[in-house]
Amino acid sequence: MAPRSLDVSALRRGGGPRTRMHVLRTNPQLVVAATITAALILVSAIALVAVPLAEGPADPGLLAFLCMLLLMGLALLVSVVRRTGSTGGLAVFAQVNDLDFQQSVQARDYASARFRSGSWIVQQSVRTREERFVEIGDAWPMSPDMPVRAQRRSELFVRIRLSRPVREEARADPRTGFVTPEVDEALRGFAGAYVLEAEGAELTLWGRRPLDPSRPERVEEAFFLADALAARAEELLVDRSAPPATPWGTSLLNEADARSPRRGASALRVVAVVLGLLILLPVGIALVMSVLDDHLRGNATAARIVVAVIVLIVGQIVVRAIRRLTARRR
Repeated sequence: MAPRSLDVSALRRGGGPRTRMHVLRTNPQLVVAATITAALILVSAIALVAVPLAEGPADPGLLAFLCMLLLMGLALLVSVVRRTGSTGGLAVFAQVNDLDFQQSVQARDYASARFRSGSWIVQQSVRTREERFVEIGDAWPMSPDMPVRAQRRSELFVRIRLSRPVREEARADPRTGFVTPEVDEALRGFAGAYVLEAEGAELTLWGRRPLDPSRPERVEEAFFLADALAARAEELLVDRSAPPATPWGTSLLNEADARSPRRGASALRVVAVVLGLLILLPVGIALVMSVLDDHLRGNATAARIVVAVIVLIVGQIVVRAIRRLTARRR
């Protein structure tokens, strides 16, 4: 395939205020982050003013803790502002280059096993509008079984639609006889540790490094590598004896892409649920501990077990609630 001609100026500028607000309003992940950020800043700022005005000397340890919460809230605020600008720039980039843009979508109709299982969602992506399309973007882990550290890390994905299904013997390991040392070096330099999936007429690249659309050169390189992979896959992986793949939007695998609307939690609902979790969960924990206080007094082992069980239950509640809020279904 010939290299694509892309206007990446929107990625350098980022989205304007209106675009940023639209991205924030329509992205449940960002609404969750913004709500927690606002709560941290508001509560810590009020407390920092109220504590010195109270009778008696202020506790230096408490003041230091409140300052830490305020700094944490400000750091989160900077992160949210940067993310809205990055995603807004990607949305404008898609509009300028006649691409489809999407964010926070649970893409169970994609061929990749990670998407089909619902353990990963499309965090943000852009996709060409041709039958043999290319889609690049970041995905977000949503499985409650994943380690906490993995839950916070997005990964790059490149989705390539081929003209025909991939040969059966190539599906188990599409890298065999396909990825040369030169290709491997290029992929590792761009994506970090990577995995290739082949299913049906789709080839999906997963990389540890996120796409990071705030860097235009990363987006340009993603499309360049996608076109190079598509050309090589057409030569070595597709089954020439199989009938041509049905056009995108009409196959059983991808018809939901074209016809079903996206539905997700509204921003107000996300805010209400997050505030409810921030208020009700601590109150619930305090009530449970007060009821069990007499039984646990003097029994450190039982107290540790109860605290561990409470943390496990609360963690599952939070993960599942946020998962339901942040994954739009088609």
